[in-house]
Amino acid sequence: AVVSTQSTGERERSPPRGRSPPRERSPPRERSPARERSPARERSPARERSPREEKRGPPNITEMVSLKVDNLTYRTRIEDLRPLFQKYGDVGDIYIPRNYRTQESRGFAFIRYYNRRDAEDAMDRLDGSRLDGREIRVSRAQHARGRDYDRSRSRSR
Repeated sequence: AVVSTQSTGERERSPPRGRSPPRERSPPRERSPARERSPARERSPARERSPREEKRGPPNITEMVSLKVDNLTYRTRIEDLRPLFQKYGDVGDIYIPRNYRTQESRGFAFIRYYNRRDAEDAMDRLDGSRLDGREIRVSRAQHARGRDYDRSRSRSR
C-alpha cells in the first residue's frame, strides 16, 4: 500500500503485508554435560554382545539363503518362529512383512540362514508341520521382482 504525505509531497511505502520485521536471535543455550551411566545400568560382563548382535541396521544378506514361510496366523511373532527354525542351524534374520496401514502381519515370513544345508534341512522338516493350529508351507524364497515386472498393468488402479 502507498501512503502519501501532504507536507512534502513524497510518497512513503508501508511495510509489505504478511511480513514481520526480522527477529533477533537469542544466544544459543548451553548444553548440559552428558550424564554418566549409573552402575546399575552398566552391562554385566556375562551379557557381552557378540559382534553379530552389536551391528545395527539390516543384516548383510548377500551370502544368506532365504526361505518363505506361508500360512502363518496374523498373531505369529518373530519370537515364535526363531526357536522352531534355529533347531536346524544358525538363523541370520527373520522378517515378517506387515500391512503398511494397519501394521498387521500379512500371514507369511522370510527366514534367512547362513548355511544352504541348514535352510534345506529346515525346509524339508518343517514344510507341512503345524504352527498355531495351521499347516505351514516352507519353500525357497523367489528373488524379488524387478521394477518393470509388468508394464502392461494400468497405474490408475
